Amino acid sequence: MKRLFRDSRGVVLLLVLSMVAILTVMVVNFSADQGLDIELAYNFRDSLQAQYIARAGIEAAIVMLNNDDPAYDSADEEWGSFSDYAMAASAFLEGPVFTGTLADESSKIDINSLITEGQQEFRVLQFKRLFELLEIDITNEELEDLVNAVIDWLDKDSETTFGAEDDYYESLEVP
Repeated sequence: MKRLFRDSRGVVLLLVLSMVAILTVMVVNFSADQGLDIELAYNFRDSLQAQYIARAGIEAAIVMLNNDDPAYDSADEEWGSFSDYAMAASAFLEGPVFTGTLADESSKIDINSLITEGQQEFRVLQFKRLFELLEIDITNEELEDLVNAVIDWLDKDSETTFGAEDDYYESLEVP
């Protein structure tokens, strides 16, 4: 009888060690899941906060533009200093803040107008003047080639003036 009892102690020890191993695996797994859940909660919080901050910036821009006099547009107006306004607003807020700028879309060069009939010559000159103002080191010939390449890229036909067309782009290897 004593021998039977002594043999069963080894079995009990194996059972206890097995239970401890299983419980350890369960605790580690549970801990990893909890860590992931906490990280997801932080990410959700940060995402929601970013959405509200972005929305606040958009609403501030809308208010500023609604107060603008449409008869006259200049970057010297209140909307032109929107980034300063955003910085001033952030001085009163804790945590993340919005930043941004407002720009008059009509002050930008529309490269699509390079292929618009009746505007081509003026837009080509405007494009060239931009490179001069930015003091980009480029020869007139290179600039002419660049403008022609942009025009070839924009137009719907497959006739090459000085740039590339569909056959060239289709022959390139997909990155």
